[in-house]
Parts: sequence; C-alpha cells; structure tokens
Amino acid sequence: MILLLLACTPPTWTDTSALGAHRARLDANADGRVVAAEYDAHRWNGPPFASADRDADGDLSAAELAWLVRAQSPTTFDAPLPQAPLALGDVASGRPSAAQLDLNELLVWMNDSVRAAGGTPLAPEAIAAAVATGRVDSEAARAAFHQLGPAWIAQGWAWPVGLPPPS
Repeated sequence: MILLLLACTPPTWTDTSALGAHRARLDANADGRVVAAEYDAHRWNGPPFASADRDADGDLSAAELAWLVRAQSPTTFDAPLPQAPLALGDVASGRPSAAQLDLNELLVWMNDSVRAAGGTPLAPEAIAAAVATGRVDSEAARAAFHQLGPAWIAQGWAWPVGLPPPS
C-alpha cells in the first residue's frame, strides 16, 4: 500500500476573501463599489446604509460588510442600531458616532455571551440608553456593565480591559 501525503496550505481567510462574492452580488452595476441604492435594494431590516458605511466614504467595503455580519448576532439580527443624539454623531446625517457603534458592538457581544451562559440579559432599552451616550464611563453604560458583571465574572471570564469595573 502506498500512502500519499499532500502538503496542503489552509486557505487564508480575510474579510475580502470570505465576503467578496457576496459584495460582488450587492454591486449591481459592477463598478467595484457598493453604494446606498445597491445596499438598500437588498437590505431587510438591517441598519441603514449610513450606519453600515462606518467610514462614511459612500462605499460598503468588505471590512464594513464583515462588521455587519458580526454585528447581526441572534439577538440583534435585522434590528436597527439605536438612534443616537445628533450631538454625538454626525450632525449632517444623524448617523451614530464611531464611539456609539463600538459601544453597541461591545454591549451586544457581552449581552449575548451572558444570555448564552444562562444569565439574565440586558433589556434592549438599557443597551440603547448606554449607546446613546457614546461613553463607556457614562451612568447608563456603568449601569449596563454593573448588571452584566456578576454573570460575566461567574463564568470565570476576564473583565474587558478599559471598562469600568462592574462593582
């Protein structure tokens, strides 16, 4: 019996390689850009283009598409991002600021982890109130972290660096 071993290199996954085909399908006119009209033609209760286009360059990049996929967890799938006060976001478009988007992603991730471990999740209103502030040290964000803290720590998970302690 002859055993043939082949050296195989595993594929290198990047946002572009993983989502390139999907991005190409969104690009209806094949100009290499996914603009608001193309995105909106396929959007089904996802965040508006202004929220999806995080760098506000008018094109939904592979990295932004990957962010959308990661942000669409089971508890937030097809849910719009909380509306942010204009003072914290881009006043011209009313879009949430980068800090608000990051805080939303962090709280949803922590909330989903606590829920999956059998803990009590935050109410969507608590997440929206914290995200609206755009600050991890705001009263609303501290209250959210305080509620998530006991279940998080009970699992033996390290508290995320840079967050106020759940005290």
